[in-house]
Amino acid sequence: MPAFTAEPAALRDRYLELDEPELHAAATRRVADAGVAAGVEVVAPWLVARVGAVTDEGRVANAVADYFESAPSVGGLDEAASELSISVRTLHRITTKYIGLTPHALLRRRRLQDAALLLRTDADATIAEAAAQFGFADQAHLAREFRRALGYSPSEYRRMLASRD
Repeated sequence: MPAFTAEPAALRDRYLELDEPELHAAATRRVADAGVAAGVEVVAPWLVARVGAVTDEGRVANAVADYFESAPSVGGLDEAASELSISVRTLHRITTKYIGLTPHALLRRRRLQDAALLLRTDADATIAEAAAQFGFADQAHLAREFRRALGYSPSEYRRMLASRD
């Protein structure tokens, strides 16, 4: 992200189209012909030419993003930093620079995603149980975070899912 903008946080939750029509056309053709991996093969050299090879710090940023997306659970920032073999300060610096979010924001998003997944996949799970399981102070705390991030309450989320079935 630093190669594209000095403020990755300014792009948070926004869609920004890259003005590269030739790249877009070539990647789209390759994806249609041979799948997503083939499209990546078109974009990767362009990206390296644009921003340079991945640095050690960039690799750490990738590991941080992977960790917050795929770790079975994320207990807290000390645990995350320990798992990644970096300090909490380094975790903060890298997430802010490369992802545009603080580690606390990443942790909140991950916990919210985990709670939403539980509510989506386990009809017997209560909102209070989801809140307790994923580190929210109580059901009201989860509901506030849910509404702030998604625009509706956990109950409304469940009703929307039920109406689709």
